[in-house]
Amino acid sequence: VIAPELAELCVYLQNIPIHEKAKAEKPIVFLHESSSLVEDQFLQETKNNPIDFVQQTTQKILRVCPNHLRHDASNPNPIPMWNCGVQMVALNILTEDNNMALCHGKFSDNGNCGYVLKPNYLISTNQTPINPWNPQADYEDPLILTIKIISGQFLPRSKSKLTDVPDPYVKISTHG
Repeated sequence: VIAPELAELCVYLQNIPIHEKAKAEKPIVFLHESSSLVEDQFLQETKNNPIDFVQQTTQKILRVCPNHLRHDASNPNPIPMWNCGVQMVALNILTEDNNMALCHGKFSDNGNCGYVLKPNYLISTNQTPINPWNPQADYEDPLILTIKIISGQFLPRSKSKLTDVPDPYVKISTHG
């Protein structure tokens, strides 16, 4: 079911090739234009000129679709696409894999409304663009996470000696 307000907006997006306006010296930006890429094109565009790609996402809507060669219906990792400012990442909702779990996790933020505001480095056209592939990039607002383990239950003992003390550990991964 699509909200009528959203359905009315669909007519306002005209799909154009990503480079059509980008090659011009001073491109004219029309807010009703959008571009679609396959994930391979996305990787090529962002590896060749990531800063230009990020700047384009501040001016128009970009969508990335899974590669047509994904015969197993697996999903691409959406995080690099989101980090580059892509507003719409198409995933196969019927495939419950780690990448779909990342999508559910990201969009459960903001009251689970399905919309998350972009960070400042992906919104402002006045700010110096950041290369999303550079791990040393100077982001404006770094996020510091503090995790406190409050309980451990059903910790397994060693199978070789019943007198061994459990030596548990926690694995944590962050994405984004």
